[in-house]
Amino acid sequence: MPPPRRFAFLEDSLFRDTLLRTNYYGFVEFTDGDPNTGGYDYPLWQLSIDDLNDSDHDGIPDFSDDPATVVPPRRPRLALARGETNLLLTISGDVGRLHRILEATNLAAGNWLTNLSLTLTNDPQTVFLPLPTSGVRFWHATAE
Repeated sequence: MPPPRRFAFLEDSLFRDTLLRTNYYGFVEFTDGDPNTGGYDYPLWQLSIDDLNDSDHDGIPDFSDDPATVVPPRRPRLALARGETNLLLTISGDVGRLHRILEATNLAAGNWLTNLSLTLTNDPQTVFLPLPTSGVRFWHATAE
């Protein structure tokens, strides 16, 4: 796949049609509209963007809506208890968000492996883990 081309432009004038609130238009003048050919060709282009989408039904096209605010996930918290036949790992975090439970046998090595991935349906939520058969285990959670 060829690398994307970059076009240098001299000036632009972009407008919004207030009667057709979904239409944006303007003119863009490039230093050379087709660098693959010799000479100065195709310098002036008309750009038209028609956005008929209005997903939040506020009368403003999605293209003009303010960007959505991304809320970072709450840092998950873990609690561990031993049951008779397994471990009970309780996760507190954002309901509806994907959480990954990572496991390691040595904190200094930094080799964390994904033990479990789940989307929380409750806060807190308890999952069952098998009892370790040998050695020490450490758990850590991340939220996406």
